Amino acid sequence: MGVVKATHVLCVVYFLGFLVQVIGQGATWHLAVVQALGVHDAAGVLARPWTLVTHLVLHRHPLEAVLAAGILLLAGARVERRLGAARFLAVYLTAGALVALAHVGLVEAGIAPGRVLTGSLGASTGLLTAFLFLMPERRVGSVPYPVCYVVVAAVLVALVGLIGFYDERALRERAEKARSWAEGGEAYRPEERVDLLWHASAERRTRPNHLVHLLGFALGGVALGSTLAAGRYRQRARMLREIRGLQEEVDARARVDELLDKISRHGMSSLSRNERKFLRYASRFYRGVPGSQASSSP
Repeated sequence: MGVVKATHVLCVVYFLGFLVQVIGQGATWHLAVVQALGVHDAAGVLARPWTLVTHLVLHRHPLEAVLAAGILLLAGARVERRLGAARFLAVYLTAGALVALAHVGLVEAGIAPGRVLTGSLGASTGLLTAFLFLMPERRVGSVPYPVCYVVVAAVLVALVGLIGFYDERALRERAEKARSWAEGGEAYRPEERVDLLWHASAERRTRPNHLVHLLGFALGGVALGSTLAAGRYRQRARMLREIRGLQEEVDARARVDELLDKISRHGMSSLSRNERKFLRYASRFYRGVPGSQASSSP
């Protein structure tokens, strides 16, 4: 039985999240889920920092979900094989969080006001860049991967622009239809008209920001570099701890030799109380230190 891959688990989670989105399309609770898990502005991130990761689960457009899952299975599986599951997840989630922060920056700068970031396409495009840096010599058929990377990036730019255009138009049509029903619908009660107007307004406030996913191409390299740098830092810190431990043992053994020499010349009674405690400590923590022989010496 094969080992479960992180890429497979993520794809299953994303499929379930997208299924929930499809089932709840147009429902009030669907907008509440988007509000709770999507990335809004700086105030929203400070109040709900988990949205830097949870936004990855919400794919609001079918093509976006297919693209993200396809990249995750094709490029992500190889990146995971190269880095291991832990570092792969670190790169992937870091890329997603960086894309989310870039979205917040665009919102706060007034470039993408009133938009919400959902979906994992930005993190997936980051995997393409990670693949480029980790395995630039790889080929897709007879074509070098760097060439494929440029072609795929151009295709994704076109597809994301297309998704954004049609998604924006469909959302605007739904909002206008709900508003016209609320304002001119004779069959609706006043409270139903209020609900329709609120729903139309809420949909406008939760417009998706598809184009920011393209920043994943650049931010994927940042995520990979920071993850590898953190791994090297941890490895260096571990080696330094080991070196300090070895140096402490060398110093302890030298101190023990001095005390044993003092005992052989002047007897056990020549040791101070602290020196005897040190011998007991050294015999307990360092192998080969004759602390017990020292304590029994005359």
